[in-house]
Amino acid sequence: MIYEYDSPGDLDAELRGIGDLRLVPGVSLPSTPPDDEILDRHPHAETLRDVWSDQTDGGGDWQLGGHAANFDEYGDPVAGSAHLEDDDHDRDSHPDDWVLLAQWCGFPGGIVFWTIRRQDLAERRFDRVEVQMHANP
Repeated sequence: MIYEYDSPGDLDAELRGIGDLRLVPGVSLPSTPPDDEILDRHPHAETLRDVWSDQTDGGGDWQLGGHAANFDEYGDPVAGSAHLEDDDHDRDSHPDDWVLLAQWCGFPGGIVFWTIRRQDLAERRFDRVEVQMHANP
């Protein structure tokens, strides 16, 4: 069985039992394929992305800030947040208005992303965080 938890409660119980988190500094660069606009400005962006991905170990299960991991070519969840349809939020925003708050790669075949508008982060409006999960079980 790919998932080792019988219920969300079992997963929650294990996560709560892990203990203290220890943060270490790291570097993240974009890992999603560059779009035409980026390639026009930086013609070697694709090559640089490939070289960088060969040099990194992927970090730990958690990442705070930085660039989101490119999970199974789903695309950049930060840019995608500007285009999510949600009646609770005004979606008249540009992808550059959003940042990665955190990501978690803690279960097999999946990743969870938390994104937030820059303005909401500055105002500490964490009630406006968007959560996306990509999974390939």
